[in-house]
Amino acid sequence: MRVRPRGDTDRRQILGEGVTRRGVKRARKETILEVIDRPSDDALKLETVNGYSSVGIPGRSRRGCGSSRGNNIHGGAGMPDRPITYRGVVYPWQCDHVGHMNVMWYVGKFDEATWQLFAMFGLTPSFLREQGRGMAAVQQNITYKRELRPGDVVSIRSGVLEIREKVIRFLHEMCNDETGEIAATAEMTAVHLDTVLRKSCPFPGQVFERARALIFTR
Repeated sequence: MRVRPRGDTDRRQILGEGVTRRGVKRARKETILEVIDRPSDDALKLETVNGYSSVGIPGRSRRGCGSSRGNNIHGGAGMPDRPITYRGVVYPWQCDHVGHMNVMWYVGKFDEATWQLFAMFGLTPSFLREQGRGMAAVQQNITYKRELRPGDVVSIRSGVLEIREKVIRFLHEMCNDETGEIAATAEMTAVHLDTVLRKSCPFPGQVFERARALIFTR
């Protein structure tokens, strides 16, 4: 007598006799959709069942993030889009009793994106340490547009709005990568510092030019 493997027995009891291996895979993935309680439109079902993402597929709108608006670049950079300065996920412990990501974590993620942006135009950790330089935030305005919940994957795109001799103003845009919606934006102003004298000082010429190349118009 043939002994049926326990896993096979469980599968048939749950899903019914005669279910194919592909059918099991499909059923399991569709069950995940029900568990996470997300809208299961046709596009999302296809992505979940077939194991691919529609993000970045030509012709599929991202409904907000990385759109063509704000891509009028000055300074000769010719960037097709603002650079990505952060990628991450919303963890359950970053959420409050209301069930969405608490404001303190928006600030943290925007801060990480800030240092990535600074490094892009030459304010790297080694430069700051070796030259006795630093950056100080003097103003930060955050706009919350959409809730973020546990498991949401996010990215941040950043660009320079203005740079002067000692001061830089820049913008971060946080995107829900699944929905394509902008979750929050942060406009910040920072000052270049001499960390020994504890006073503001001019940006080095090369840093200034590289930052100016990242300027965009909203």
